[in-house]
Amino acid sequence: MKPGKGKLSRQWSKLRPHSRNGLVQQTTRCYDCSKQFNSKCECRRNDDLTEMWKIVAISVVAALFLYINTIYADFAYDDSRAILKNQDLLPETPLANIWKDDFWGTPLRDSGSHKSYRPLVVLTFRLNYFFHQLSPGGYHLVNVVLHSIAAGLYTATVGVLGRKLWVTVISGVLFAVHPIHTEAVAGVVGRADILCAIFFLLSILTFRKYCELVVGHTSRVRYGWIAATFTLVTASTLSKELGITVLGVCFVYYIICYCNLTIYDLLPVGRSTVKLRQHAETVLLLVLFGVVLLITRLYFMGYSPPSFSPADNPAANSTSFLTRCLTFLYLPVFNFWLLVYPVTLSFDWSMDAIPLVESVWDYRVAVIVLFYSSLVLSVKYSLTNFLSSSEISRKPLISQEVRNGLNGYKKLCQSDGNHQTLTNGGVANGGTNNRNGIETVTFRRLRKDSSSSSESVGCDENFNEVETVGTPTYHRHYSTLVLGLSLLIIPFLPATNLPFYVGFVVAERILYIPSMGYCLLVAEAVYQIFKKLRHQKLYRFGLYTTLTLLCVLLSLRCYSRCLDWTTEERLYTSGIAVNPAKAWGNLANVLNNRGEVDAAEQAYKSALSHRSNMADVHYNLGILLQGQSRYREALEAYDLAIQCRPRLTVAHLNKGIVLALMGKHSEAKQAYTDCSEIDISGLKDPRMHESAKVSAMYNLGRLYAEQKDYPAAISTYNLALEMRPNHYAPYSIYNLLGEAYFQSNDLEAAEKAYRKSLYHKADHAPAHLTMARLMSVKKNFREAERLYEKAIQINDKDAQSLHHYALYLAERNRHAEALVLWQKAVDLSPLDFDITFNLASALRHVGRNKEAIYRYETAAKLSPESATAHMNLGAMYHINANYSLALKSYSKALELDPHNQVTKNNLRKLQNIMNKAKR
Repeated sequence: MKPGKGKLSRQWSKLRPHSRNGLVQQTTRCYDCSKQFNSKCECRRNDDLTEMWKIVAISVVAALFLYINTIYADFAYDDSRAILKNQDLLPETPLANIWKDDFWGTPLRDSGSHKSYRPLVVLTFRLNYFFHQLSPGGYHLVNVVLHSIAAGLYTATVGVLGRKLWVTVISGVLFAVHPIHTEAVAGVVGRADILCAIFFLLSILTFRKYCELVVGHTSRVRYGWIAATFTLVTASTLSKELGITVLGVCFVYYIICYCNLTIYDLLPVGRSTVKLRQHAETVLLLVLFGVVLLITRLYFMGYSPPSFSPADNPAANSTSFLTRCLTFLYLPVFNFWLLVYPVTLSFDWSMDAIPLVESVWDYRVAVIVLFYSSLVLSVKYSLTNFLSSSEISRKPLISQEVRNGLNGYKKLCQSDGNHQTLTNGGVANGGTNNRNGIETVTFRRLRKDSSSSSESVGCDENFNEVETVGTPTYHRHYSTLVLGLSLLIIPFLPATNLPFYVGFVVAERILYIPSMGYCLLVAEAVYQIFKKLRHQKLYRFGLYTTLTLLCVLLSLRCYSRCLDWTTEERLYTSGIAVNPAKAWGNLANVLNNRGEVDAAEQAYKSALSHRSNMADVHYNLGILLQGQSRYREALEAYDLAIQCRPRLTVAHLNKGIVLALMGKHSEAKQAYTDCSEIDISGLKDPRMHESAKVSAMYNLGRLYAEQKDYPAAISTYNLALEMRPNHYAPYSIYNLLGEAYFQSNDLEAAEKAYRKSLYHKADHAPAHLTMARLMSVKKNFREAERLYEKAIQINDKDAQSLHHYALYLAERNRHAEALVLWQKAVDLSPLDFDITFNLASALRHVGRNKEAIYRYETAAKLSPESATAHMNLGAMYHINANYSLALKSYSKALELDPHNQVTKNNLRKLQNIMNKAKR
C-alpha cells in the first residue's frame, strides 16, 4: 500500500545521517513526485511541517483556554514576598541588584538568603512593574502566554525529535492540560519554572542540531550550535536552578539515543576506545560546561548552602537515619502519584502534610519497593532493548551470499533488460516497482522476529548497489522510552534531597519539567496499545474514548484548580484538607486584613490546634489582639511566639510596644533592648529582622522622650541610625532626633536633624511641620509659613497638618484664619479631641459662643477624662449665664483635677453670682 498524505506513520524529523558508522545514507523515491531523496522528500517535509504547526496550535490553544481565567486572579501566597515586598522591582533600585540578590530580594551572599538565584525572572517582574506597577492581571497574563509557548514548544520538540504523529499529539495535549502545572501558571512565582522550561526545550533543539553537524561539517558551524546550546542552558539556569539538568538530558540523548553507544562502548577497554574517542569532544564539552556553570553558581551564592527551618523539610531535620532515608525514598513516589492522579493538590506540602516514614513496617515501604522495582525494570527494559536494536543496526546489512546473488542479478538484468524477482534461499526477497517508467528492485533482509524494519538494500537505475538504513520502528520505540525516562528523572534529581537538602517537601511547580517526560511516556504507551489494536475497531474505539475522557477530566480538574488560585481565601480553603495548620494560619491573615477579626481569631486558634509551635501564627494572633486593645492576651501571644522562635525580632518589638501601652515602661525598655541585640544571621527575610531591630531602638528613643529623658533619647536615636541598614529609610529617625534636640533647646542640632530628614524624604510632611515650628521659635515666620503650607500641599487631606498650621496662626492671634483650617481639619477627623477642642477655642475667640459650646460638649464626650475640656465648657456656660450647667462642668473638672487653680477661681466667681441671685 502506498503511503499517502496524513498517515500516522509519517515522521517529521530528518532521519539521522548514517554515514557515521560506516553506513551509506538511504536513497529512495517519493511516491508523490517521483524525485529521489535521502531521508524525506521536500514535498513531504512541507506537508509534515504544516501538520506539525497544526498540532502545536492545538496545544497552545488548549493551554490558553484553560488558564486565561487566571488573569483575573490576585497575588497569592509566595507572590506577596516575591512581588509586593521585593525592592528589586522598583525603578529606584539599581538594575545591577537583580544580579546580586536572590529571587526574594535578599542579597545572595547573606546568611539568611534562600540562595534561589533567578535574575532573568526578576527582570521580567521588573518589566511588569514598569508597565503596570502592582496590578496582578499583567503578571498573570505573562505567565499564561509563557505557558502556552512552553506547551507549543514542547509539542514541537517531541515532533522534531522524531516521535510518531500520535505520540506528539497526545504528549502535547497532555502537557497543556495537566493540572500539576496550575501552581506554576496561576502563581506568579511559578514563572521561574515556565521560563526555565522554555530555555530547557530550546537547549535540546539546538543540541540536536549540533548533533546533526558532528560529522561532515566545519568546526565553525558545529561550534556555533554548541555555543547556542550553552547560552540557552545558562539562561535556563538563570531562570531556575534545575535548568542545569538539561545538560544531563543532552548527554543521555547524544550517547544513547543519537550515537547508539552500548555500555561496552563507553568502557575504556579494548577496541571500544576508538568509538569513544569519536564522541569524546561532545561529552567533554558537556561535562566541562556543566562544571563551570556549577562552580559559577556556587561562587555567586558564596559557596554556602541555604538554611531552612525544620517545618520546611521535616525529614531533613530528623535525627533518625532510617527515617530520613525512607522518607526521601517515598517523596519521589508521592510526586509521581501527583502526576498520575492529580486530584488532591495543595499550595503547600510542608510541616505534617506528608507524615514521615519512620518504620520499615509502614505500608508505604511496600509502595516504595514496588515503585523503584518498576522503575529499575523499565530502565533495564528500555536500555537493553534499545542497545540490542542498536547492535542490529550496525551489523552488515547483506551477506556475501546475497551480494553474489545480487551481482548475478545485475548481469541478468543487463543481458535481457528485464527486471525479475530473485529469491536466494529465503535470505532475501524482492520485487519490481514501476512508476513513471522507472523500475527499481529492492531486496529486504528477513529477520527472525516478526517486527518490520526499514533496513533495505537495492539497486538504483544504474544497477549500483545502494544500502539503505532507516530508523526501525522498534528502535524508535525504545528511544522514546529512554528519552521520556531521562526527562522524567534527571530534572527531578535536585528535588530528591540527594545532592543537598531542599527547603520543601513537595512542590507541585517543581514537576513542570519532569511532567514532560511523564507525558511522553504515557503518549508512547497509548501509541503502542493502539498498534496492538489496529485491526480491532471496537478496542480502538474504546481506546479513543478513554483517551478523550482522560483529557476532558484533566482539563476540568485544571480549570477548577485555576479557580482555587483566583483569591487567597479560596486557595487556603482548598488546602485545609492537606495542610490544615498552614492553611488555617494563612486564611486567618486574609480574614484579618479584610476586617473580619472574629473569624480571623477563630482561624488562628484552629491553626494552633493542629500545630501549637507555629511562631508566626502566635505573632499574628498577638497583632489581632493588640488591635482590639486586648493587651494582656496579646502579650501572652507574643511570649508564646518568642518561646517557639526566640529570634523572632518582630515579636520582641511588638511585645515592647504592648508593655509601653500598658504603662510597664521598664519592661518595655528591656523588650526593646532584647530585640536590638538578637543575632539574625541565618534567618529568613533578614531585611524584616534588621528593620525590626532598628524600629526597637526607634521606639525606645520615643519612650525616653515621653519620659522627658531627652539625652537618653538622643543617644538611642543615634544608635538606631548606626544600626540602620540601607533599605531602612532614616527620615523618621532624624525627625524624632530633631524633636529631642528641640526639647533640649539645642536648636542648631535640631535644625540639622530636620534638614537631614527632608533630604532623605523631601515630601515627609511631619518633618516640614516640626521644621516650621522650629522656624517659628527662631522668629523666621516667613519660612515657617512656607513650610506649613508645603506640608499641607503634600497632603491636603492630612488633618494634623491643618491642625499644626492653625495652632501657629492662633499663636499669632490670627484666629479667623486658624478657624478656617480647624473647620477643615474637624471634617477630616471628627473624632480627634485636640482638633475639636481647639476649634471650640477658636470659635470662642471670634465670638461664636453657641457653636463654641457645642464643640466643647463634643470634646468633653470624646475625652471624658479631660479636666480642661470640662473647665472650658463650664466657662462658656458661665459666660452665657447657664449657671447650673456651669456648676456641673466646674465640679466635674475639679473632680478630675482637684488642684487646678483656674477652675477653683471660676467656681468661686460662679458661686458668688449664684448667691447674689438668691438674695
